[in-house]
Amino acid sequence: MTRVAWSDVCRPLEEGDQGIWRLQPLNQALMSRHFWVVVRCNGSSVWVNWIIRHYLRHSSIWTARNTIGLWSWRKILNLRVQLLGHIQYRVSTGDRFLLWHDPWHPLGPLIHRFQRGPMTVGIHLEAKLHVTINEDGWNWPLITDIEHMEIMEMLPPLAQREAVTWLPRVETFLSLTLTGFSNHLALGWIGVYYYLDLFVFPAIASYYGWQS
Repeated sequence: MTRVAWSDVCRPLEEGDQGIWRLQPLNQALMSRHFWVVVRCNGSSVWVNWIIRHYLRHSSIWTARNTIGLWSWRKILNLRVQLLGHIQYRVSTGDRFLLWHDPWHPLGPLIHRFQRGPMTVGIHLEAKLHVTINEDGWNWPLITDIEHMEIMEMLPPLAQREAVTWLPRVETFLSLTLTGFSNHLALGWIGVYYYLDLFVFPAIASYYGWQS
């Protein structure tokens, strides 16, 4: 009996193979979409509001503990390292972002790198980023600790409008669909995702009130 690699079996019919679906890439694409919906946090989703109320009251999705909560929620959190490089925070007023928990800074969530940061800098662990911004721009308190000076040295320029955006790996526009996620994250072949994106996901999104 000849053995064939599973990666060779799970390829599209268009390439002359069996067209068997790989569930792991599909699941990762779906979980990535859920992650993105939470990050956007536009308040229009009942599911997102429930997640924030139960899991993110004192942190963000980037720093929440992945040892508590529903199994599906823990799986979503496990995608953080993989998705961090695909999501960009543009800071304007700082009203939407948590200073220590959200990856608005080039160093990522600051609490991961500077665990003594809130005490050293004198800014509360749950503070919003706007406490360091005024009409003239960045307005951080004086930092004398050499280690924490790295924060000041790498502050991003302030934007005109606050936003969270998805960064594709290529210089072409792809909407934030399941196809787009699976393609950019190189999770495997995506022919089946066209069907999901056209028929299945819109029905799910409509049921839960998600925004595409």
